[in-house]
Amino acid sequence: MEININDLIKQIQKRINPSTFKKAVISKVNIQSSSADVYFIENPQNIIRSVPFSSAIDPKRVSVGNRCRVDMFDETNPSDTVIAYIYGGTTSSAAQFSTGTATVTTSGVTIAHGLGTVPSFVGTTPQSSTMQDVARTAVDPQGGTINYNDETPISVYEYASPDSTNIYLKSTYTSMSIKWIAIKF
Repeated sequence: MEININDLIKQIQKRINPSTFKKAVISKVNIQSSSADVYFIENPQNIIRSVPFSSAIDPKRVSVGNRCRVDMFDETNPSDTVIAYIYGGTTSSAAQFSTGTATVTTSGVTIAHGLGTVPSFVGTTPQSSTMQDVARTAVDPQGGTINYNDETPISVYEYASPDSTNIYLKSTYTSMSIKWIAIKF
């Protein structure tokens, strides 16, 4: 039996360093957390959420639909991954964004974003003079919440989809001041 040295080296390398990489497509960009939601090309039904970008990638230049390489240091642990680089697709170096502050209430607020197209609503950051209010508020526009001392969770969320002129937000808290950002890719 003939031993191929190249095959032997590959087998040893795989045992020493089991990390791998996969081709993926960006399905959502999270600029504030410097991460993205991706799906693997061989399995587009499963979306892996909040995969961090490597420090070499500027999240403002990443667009939905870009292809990327996801390095997986442990295939059994999805939180042990990183987006190594972006390739293919469009670039959004000319991405436009709009930011501002607003007071959000339980009855809702309409925010004019001025981008002239339907933006990707990125998120909110609570603005408060007390640490308790900041700790009791959530910054996830998808409805995520933070509990503070077992009190009712508080969140800021979109109650209607953004359109070409406005973003529509509500809060589960009576009234709170936030900073917001919307991006046109």
